[in-house]
Amino acid sequence: MEENVLESDLMYMKLPKQDVSEENRSLELEFYNSTERRGFEKTTISKRVLFLPHCLRKVSTCKGEYNESGFICAFCNRDCPIFRLKTFAEVLGYKVLIAPGGSVIKKFLEQNVPEAIVAVACYDELVAGLAMVRHIRPKTPTQVIYLSKTGCANTEVDVERVKEVLRISQVVCPKNTL
Repeated sequence: MEENVLESDLMYMKLPKQDVSEENRSLELEFYNSTERRGFEKTTISKRVLFLPHCLRKVSTCKGEYNESGFICAFCNRDCPIFRLKTFAEVLGYKVLIAPGGSVIKKFLEQNVPEAIVAVACYDELVAGLAMVRHIRPKTPTQVIYLSKTGCANTEVDVERVKEVLRISQVVCPKNTL
């Protein structure tokens, strides 16, 4: 029976991807976030992790470097979304991981047990990442934010939207205080 399950999984992976509109992707992710929100808001902010994609960096001016733990921000450009989000999240108490790919996130999740996760990425990476989280840390509430400009470099995200998600808590945190 296990062979049949594996074969059906392989067959599924070979099916052509359906073209999903940007609007449907956004709705799908908003729905996902709404189903996870209650569990997410009950977690301790200092026990959460923010996963950022390295493609948010401003390649032409970035002085950051890669190591086995991911991408290390050099805080070299105040306009860079990584600089802005990493700084903001760390002030709140988040652990921040800037990932060049899923293997870094997988390693992190195998070695750490965050109470909750906030993930920023393109749609395909979010879908793959959520599957990985559900496999390694199935009960970890997660919030996801879709990139507003995708690609492999110089991508963009709504920084204010990410900050709103980072602030989610049962304790009210007024917008103007952070």
